[in-house]
Amino acid sequence: MIAEMVQGAFHKIDDITNKPSWLFSFGPITRVWNVTNFHLKQALELWSAGEYSSADTDFVPTPEEWKKVEAVCKIVDRIFEVLNALCQAKHQTANVYLYHLHELHDILTQASVDSDNFVNTVVMAILKAFDRYWDKMFLLLAISAALDPWFKMTYVEFACSKVKGADGSSQAAAVLGAIDKLFDEYAFRFSEKVNCTSESSASVSDSEGASPRHVNHTFSVLQDFEKFTQLKGYLEEPVLPWSKDFDALAWWSTAGTKYPILCKIARDFLAIPVMLATSHQASLPEQGQLIEMRFT
Repeated sequence: MIAEMVQGAFHKIDDITNKPSWLFSFGPITRVWNVTNFHLKQALELWSAGEYSSADTDFVPTPEEWKKVEAVCKIVDRIFEVLNALCQAKHQTANVYLYHLHELHDILTQASVDSDNFVNTVVMAILKAFDRYWDKMFLLLAISAALDPWFKMTYVEFACSKVKGADGSSQAAAVLGAIDKLFDEYAFRFSEKVNCTSESSASVSDSEGASPRHVNHTFSVLQDFEKFTQLKGYLEEPVLPWSKDFDALAWWSTAGTKYPILCKIARDFLAIPVMLATSHQASLPEQGQLIEMRFT
């Protein structure tokens, strides 16, 4: 996703970066976008120092074109900051991705407002790619964020309202509905294991005159009450204060006795390997596609 957005930005200045003098100085533009960005910034430094002459615009970018290159580099730098922070996170569990995406959206939105027409065109194209990725990955990342005691549904609702505006409330409601459904599925799986134990105990009770149906009967109202108390209790507790070294999986390992079903869901979702790459690997177009395929 990141590679797609950056390559789209670079495409907007292809006619500038492909000029003969550029090729002579730095070689052809590479598909590794962080390397391309580095070379572009080197050229900008040389231009600022007066190394290039714009007398012949067939071979050398004009001042206006250099400013376009500079604008694209600034956008790419901000994107790379978010990617680098994500790749260097100490605990790279699935709950950390939604707020990094939210940060990226905020950066791009601000750039689209505080810019000229050219930059606005570049940023709007990037935001289209962002929206496709957000919609594709939203439910997984939002459920994981909701199961982070830093965030819970409070943050999910906030992020949805900022990224999707009027449509944000329906996205947030979909997350809560998905968690509710997951709870039922996990509770059923968990109760099956309990019932297996109960059945073995029931065979002993039969010889003593006990009825198996009394041992194995599951009261749906009690299941509903358990879901109500666990979900309501967890979601209504205040979010934890932010800590740089917080480990959500470690938190759930101690909270499992209080929220046993939610704990099982959280462990499964937080452990999903959303991205298996360094910031450098994520700058490779082919690698970026592979990363997305791993969790779709």
